[in-house]
Amino acid sequence: RHWAPWWMAAGLRLGLLGLVTAHFEFPIKQTLYNHLYYRSYVQDLCVDIVQSDSKPCSVSQDCSPLLRYDCANYQTSNVSEVMFGETPGLLMTLEGTVQLSSLQSCGEGTCPWCTNHQSCVGPMAETNLQELTAGSCVRWEYSTQNSSEAFEVFVGAFGGTPERLVAYELKRGLAQDWSYGQVQVPNDGEFLLRFYLASYDSSGGGIVGSSLRLRNVRSQPCLNATALAAGPPASTTTSSTSSSSGSTTSSITQTTSSTTASSTVSKSTSSSSSSSSSRSVTSTSSASTSFTSTSMVSSTSSRTRSTTVTATSTAPVIAAIASTSCDTSDTSELFLVFLSLGAFFLLLLLTALCRSVGENSKAVAPEISKLDRMMQVLRSFGLDDEEDLKLELKRGQEDRAEMEDLRLELERLRARQKELELLRGAHFALQHQFMNETRLCAELRRAAAAREVQLIMPDDRSDDEGLLT
Repeated sequence: RHWAPWWMAAGLRLGLLGLVTAHFEFPIKQTLYNHLYYRSYVQDLCVDIVQSDSKPCSVSQDCSPLLRYDCANYQTSNVSEVMFGETPGLLMTLEGTVQLSSLQSCGEGTCPWCTNHQSCVGPMAETNLQELTAGSCVRWEYSTQNSSEAFEVFVGAFGGTPERLVAYELKRGLAQDWSYGQVQVPNDGEFLLRFYLASYDSSGGGIVGSSLRLRNVRSQPCLNATALAAGPPASTTTSSTSSSSGSTTSSITQTTSSTTASSTVSKSTSSSSSSSSSRSVTSTSSASTSFTSTSMVSSTSSRTRSTTVTATSTAPVIAAIASTSCDTSDTSELFLVFLSLGAFFLLLLLTALCRSVGENSKAVAPEISKLDRMMQVLRSFGLDDEEDLKLELKRGQEDRAEMEDLRLELERLRARQKELELLRGAHFALQHQFMNETRLCAELRRAAAAREVQLIMPDDRSDDEGLLT
């Protein structure tokens, strides 16, 4: 009778934890030209060697920096978004060659296979910024099963202004199954993660190749070293998807432990003269139901299903459940359970609505700001309401009509000016002709005086024939 309040509190805690958990996305992906940044990050860091039973290494770290981290030749350098079962993630691949050198890159005194050769870096994926508190952890799950050579993975947490590296994880090793990675931020603020996939030439032949599968990058409670070494639960790693030559194989394994249900109902009946009664009937039924694991393997060419179910005496279990469900207190507990579920989903719905309203407000904010600026401009001209705006529009129309009349008058004035210019030109021509005629008459008088000839000049010089005579 006391498990329902505890279940409600635990459900609300889990719901709130799911709401505040920061899930990182990958808006930036870069396939090439990452070696310079990679070198600046890892130049002074030690690489943790992930030990392997098939090919152990005699040291746990490689602290000798390399001169260069670019590949001599890139055959494949890619990063893409994929689905691992129902979980979204990233697939990063790198294939290429490194520049072979006669100089050893090892600086630890002994030079085993895991520290003596070259590395080159391939693709990079960068997450979005997330607000984190001091001491919180960002954890992810990764796998390098398809690596043809040793993998090398650098994960850095960056934050602050200017941006700086606040936490990192740098590992090198052979192919491994799904494992945990984790970094812890030292202070409050906004942080992002950068994932770099590189490959280490473990054989020394100059050919490198690695593959990284990444999923569930989010802010989560910090795990200790034991939990990190144990890796993700088996239930989260049994669903995988792989493609080869157009065929797809999916494997799903589910295991259900045996279930035992027992029910005891006691009722006693007695009567007395004081009209008090009690009933006692005792019945005990027990049932045991066990289910073995169910596995299903499907492919494009064939499907195999095997299911084994063993059940014994299920009818008493149903009867016991039916008998106990008639109690009103159990009904109240179930009602509280469903009420808490409804409250939880209502909280999720309210969160989604708030997020949608926030996005809409962000979209409407520029328009509102534009309208505010327009209203400020109108108020600066003394327009406070709609009536003032109408009056100003009417005045503007009247001013437009006056401007049209002025424009027509200006065109008439310009036409009159052109006529005056023509008349001025004609006047200048006549004046020039008159001056020529006056000069000609003066020359004729001088010639006549020289010859002592008296010229009879007509009084009317407009008579050309008389003047010539």
